[in-house]
This record gives sequence, C-alpha cells and structure tokens, in this order.
Amino acid sequence: MTTSAPTTFGDFLRFLRKRAGLTQSDLGAAAGYSVSFISTLESGKRRPDPAAVSQRFVAALRLENEPNLAARLLELAGGPAALDVSSAAPAHAAGSTLPQLPVELIGRRDDVDWICRRLMVHPGRLMTLTGPPGIGKTSLALAAAHALQSLHRDGARFVALETVEQPELVAATIAAALGIPETPLAADQRLAAFLRDKEVLLALDNFEQVTAAATLVAELLAGCPLVRVLVTSRERLRLRAEQVYPVPPLGLAPACALFVERSRAADPTLAFAGDDLDTIEAICRKLDGLPLAIELIAAQSELLSPAALLARLNDRRLDMLQGGASDLPPEQRTLTNAIHRSYSLLPPAEQGLFRALGGFAGGCDLAAVDMLGFDLGTVQALVHKSLIRMEPAGGERRIVQLETLRDYARRQLAAAGETEGVEEQRLAYLVALAERAEPQLHSATQLDWLHRLEANLPNLFGALDFALAAHRPVAAVRLAAALSHFWVTRNHLAETMRRLTLLRAALAAQDLDDHLWARLLNCQATLAFYLGDFDQARGCYTAALEHAERAGNRADLAYALDGLGADAANRDDLAAARAFSEQSLAHALAIDDRWLAGLTLMNLGEIARTENDYVTAGRRYAESLAHLEIAGDPFFVAVAQINQAQVCLHEGNLAAAERYLRRSLDAGLRAESAQVVAPALEKLADVFARRDSTRAVRLFGCAEGLRHASGFAIQPVDQADHDKLHQELLGMLGTPDYHAAFTAGARQEWETIRALVEP
Repeated sequence: MTTSAPTTFGDFLRFLRKRAGLTQSDLGAAAGYSVSFISTLESGKRRPDPAAVSQRFVAALRLENEPNLAARLLELAGGPAALDVSSAAPAHAAGSTLPQLPVELIGRRDDVDWICRRLMVHPGRLMTLTGPPGIGKTSLALAAAHALQSLHRDGARFVALETVEQPELVAATIAAALGIPETPLAADQRLAAFLRDKEVLLALDNFEQVTAAATLVAELLAGCPLVRVLVTSRERLRLRAEQVYPVPPLGLAPACALFVERSRAADPTLAFAGDDLDTIEAICRKLDGLPLAIELIAAQSELLSPAALLARLNDRRLDMLQGGASDLPPEQRTLTNAIHRSYSLLPPAEQGLFRALGGFAGGCDLAAVDMLGFDLGTVQALVHKSLIRMEPAGGERRIVQLETLRDYARRQLAAAGETEGVEEQRLAYLVALAERAEPQLHSATQLDWLHRLEANLPNLFGALDFALAAHRPVAAVRLAAALSHFWVTRNHLAETMRRLTLLRAALAAQDLDDHLWARLLNCQATLAFYLGDFDQARGCYTAALEHAERAGNRADLAYALDGLGADAANRDDLAAARAFSEQSLAHALAIDDRWLAGLTLMNLGEIARTENDYVTAGRRYAESLAHLEIAGDPFFVAVAQINQAQVCLHEGNLAAAERYLRRSLDAGLRAESAQVVAPALEKLADVFARRDSTRAVRLFGCAEGLRHASGFAIQPVDQADHDKLHQELLGMLGTPDYHAAFTAGARQEWETIRALVEP
C-alpha cells in the first residue's frame, strides 16, 4: 500500500519551520514575505504558489540537501512534484528497514492519515496504537511508517518485539535492529548516543509484554529531540508525551471488501452475488470486523461457500480461525494464538474477570462485576489492555467484550470448571435487577430502565434458559414476571412466551406458592393477549385469579380481573367486562395503585366506546390518563392518549386528535414500542385521510408492517375501526395507488417511521 503523509501544506510548513528553529518572522524574512502571509499559509487560509515554494521556501527552510522533504513540501503545494515525487525522494529514506506490506491494506486510509498527521504535528512525538488481538495494529503501524519515512532525514525503522519477554532486553533489541555496534556501554546508553542527532521514526511492534520498558521510550524522547516513536500495544504506555489511537474494527463495507479480496486471492475464479453478499455481511459482523479473523475465514473460501462458512462459524468460531499464512508471526496464524498470548500476560485476577465476562452475553454493567467479586481497578486494567470496552447504556456504563474474545473466555471458563458458578451468579444478579426494575417500569424513569434492560436482553433470555435447564423454577418465575411490562413494551412477545410455556410445564410437579403462580400466570396471559391468543389469555387470567384469591394479594387480583375485563370486552360480553373491570378498580383504589387504576379505567372507557357512549368513554379515558400521569408510566400514558384521540375523531375534532396522537407517537418512538406506535399511526392515518390520502395510506401501511414484524395483534374491540379505515383508504386511492402507498409505508425501520410522521 502506498499512502502519502496526510499533513496539509500549512501543517507541514509549520513542522519544517519549527524543525529549522525559525519563527514565523524569521521565515518571512528569509523568504521575503510578511509575518501575516506566513501565518495565513500555515493556517490554510491562503493557497501556496508552487513556484514560490520551489524558489524561496526550500532555501529559507534549509532543505537543499534534503530532497525528500523539499519534494513533499512541493507536492502538498500542488506543484509538479505531486506528479512524480520519486525523482526527488527515494522510496526508502537512508537507513530505513521497513518490511513491505505484502497485500493492500483495505479500509484504513483514514486511520493512516490521522495517525501520520498527529504524529508529525504533536510535540510529544509518541503515538501508541492500541486494540484487541487481530484488529490490525501491526499492519496499520507499517502503513503509517511507510508514509512517514521520507519525512524523516534518517528514515524509519521497524522493531519487532513479539519474542522479547524481559523489559531489560528491549534496548538491546532496538539497538540490534538499528545495527548499532556493541561496546562496553549499556544498550540504553549506546541507543541514546546513536539517536541523539538522528531524525528517525521508530516503529516498535508488540510492546504489551514489555510495558515496563516504557521508561526507555521516555528517556529516548527526552534525549533525542528529532526521534518519533510509533508503538503497537494492547495497552497504552502511560507516558505524558503519549497520544493513544484505539484502532477501531473495520466498518462493514471495508470488512466485506477485505473478505472478497482475500477469498479471490485463494481462488481467483470465485464470484459472489445475491444472497452471498448478505451472508458475507453476516460473517463480517460475527467476526466483529477484526481483519485477522476475516482473512483467516476468507482463506477457506476455496473449499466452503459463504453460507457454509457462516454455519460453521455459528458452531465453532475459534476452531475456524486458524490456518494463516506461513510468513505471518506464529501468534497471527490463528486468532486463538493471538488471544491466548494476551490472556497469558494477565495477572490471575484479570484472567478471572476476563473468564467470568465470557458468561455474560452482550456484556454487563459494573454492578454485575461487583457481584462477581471483582473491583473497578481490575475492570480498568482489562479496558486499558483492549480486552473489553466500556459503552454507554442509558444512564449507565456497560462492559462489552467482542464476541470473538468472549468465545475464548467461555472456553477458559469451562476449562477452569467455573461455568455453572458464573451462570448461577448471573441468574441471581438478573433476578435482583428485574425486581428492582419492576416498579420503575411503571414510572417516569421507564425509558432509562427499558434501555438498560434491552442491553441485557441476551443475558435475560440466557438466564431464563439456564434456570430452566438447572431446575431453578422459582428464580425463573421471579425474573420473568417482574419484567412483564418490559416484554410487552419492547415487543419481546414470542420469544418470552416460548420460555414461559416451558416454565409452566416444568412447574407442573413443583410446589410453588400461590403469589408466584398468580404472577407467572398474569405475565403469560398478558403476552398471549398481545399475541392475539385470547383463549389462552382468558385461561391464564382465570387461573391467576384463583391463585391470587388464595394468596390474598390485591395487586394480583386487580391485574387478573383487569385482563378478564379486557377479554370479555373483546368477546362483546359487556356486562361481564364491566363487572370484572369494576372489581379490578376497587382493588386498585384500595391499595392506592394508580397504575392499575389507570389500566382498569381504560377498560371501562373501551366498554363505553363499544356501546357508542362516547361521553362516558371520554370521561373514563380522561380519568385513566390522570391516574397514569401520576404513576408516570409513559407507555400507558401514550395508550391513554390514543384513546382520547379516538373520542376526538368521533367528534370530528381532528386537530385535537392529532395533538394527542403526536404526543403518543413521541413517547412510543422514544421507547421504540410497536404496541404504542402501530395504533397511533393507524389513528393518525384516520386524521390524514381527509386531507392527504396518500400519506394516510403510508401511515396505515407502516402500522401494519410494525404489527407484522412484532407479532402484535389487533384486539377484536378495535377490528371494526381498522377494517373501516382500510376500506375508506382503498376507496379513495384505488387499488394500484393504494398498494403502492401501502408498500412504501410498510417499512418498519424506526428512522423511516420518525421521518414519516414529521409534521
């Protein structure tokens, strides 16, 4: 790969001026320009004249004997040297010993440019490239060194340290790489003496196992004012002069390009199209965008199709990540070797935390680490060594481990015999988290908790699966029932229902107390209700009511009765619906549960609306909204606002209906809840039907798409309104235009929906 140094003319002019020991005034006097003119050139406010650069600045900057630097300055000025720099600048500056990159570096141009720019202009003259195994630090450092070697009078040197395990041998290794003769002086003294007047870039690769030698780097920078140092390491050196560049994974597009290029290197006849490209994207995502992992997998394309590679990756990822090129260092021929090398350098406590984190799917928060018995310092150590990273999640900070690293951690966890213990600890932690979250999910802090729980979704499902397999039914019930509102709000209906069905079967022979039975059955009934399985919902609510009566728990009673009231209304048994709902309301008010009272008043409003008593419906909906606003639950406040909009639509007050619906959509979109957004979109389509039928159909189609994607069913009580609007819109546009607008609206991406509902 050939990459020119990414400095601008102004940056490079400033660098050369300071290198020559000149002020702007000095340079102006020498070149025959004013100080303000030099300042505008360095700041990029004025374009340089290539002829003037050649005739005046080369001499003023004393570059007559340094054609490589003169050519680079002229190249950045846009002069003739930009067409053929090789005539003035040798491919390798004197003394350079840089290995050639054997293949093109894909997707890293911006990284190389940033590294070069910062290393050239920053006074510290030290940059450390950090990142996990396989991220491509060495290749990136080599590319940057090649770009910068001609800008250093004495070139650039690459020093491989992967075989050096003792910090005291680092100076001797660098000295040997630079060809410094041995003398009675110590290696660090010989090195400092040799580099004192040299202008050279030192690229020190694989510094992580000799970080104690960071003091040597500091001493060289202090005593050798023209030396720059580029380091690759899993962790930073912690020197004041240091700039750190955490090397990011490849983006999806360059990752896929790398896969295709390396696949064709193995078999030039390969061609990818259609489904293959989607599969390659899935492979690159599964490999975390790690260049080494992608190269190792792509090399197997001569034998296996992308689909076969993906299938094997799902089963045995680490076993596939081997067979690298023989000219790579041993630790880069398999990704497992590279990870193991990092793991083996960790002290016991850090190894223990690294292993334990393998038991958490998708990461965990700091409280989970505390529960595991590890302190913040151990977490920070793994962050600094690029083996985990911290990401924001709501108002929390979250620990995330690349899935490739997590696979290795899980193997180490199993080898240490710690898997079940960590699973038990994870289950206990998540039960406590769920029960802490439950009241917050009905409050004004709902959104923060939804985000926090969503980040933990793989762990929540994993903990439920473990509880089922390990015969921990009580813990499973406590976890699942506490998060009933989360499952609904965030559209996790089918996956949760599948686990609840297994849990009920496992509990058939268990002696579970009535309160827990009531909570489990109420949760299962709610999910069945939203999935449209109303018979199952009715059966579960009825059974929950029996257990709640035996337990004497009024909250459980109110919830079951509320569900039975909604079910009866759906069956058009309005007398039973009213009786159930009024009993539920009495229990909710008796325990001052505003949230439950708001739900039941909503049901009573639905009953009145079904009877076409819109005055009573409006009053009940208003009472419901008042209770829910006191409770602070944004989800059901939004549902109540949709109900209010329905009354306004009936009254022909479209402006008021739209105001309610936009407030509802705002809350629903922030929570990304199909259960709120879909009905709100449908009612908003009803508003727009009178003034923009095409947009109305798109809104209606979007609502249908959301319902289909989430599995969220229309309740029978709302089916007639839905069908009526469908027929009205179809009649307005005609079949071809209706289907075109409907299809355009049926995309369910949240950003698409947000754009669609903009006023």
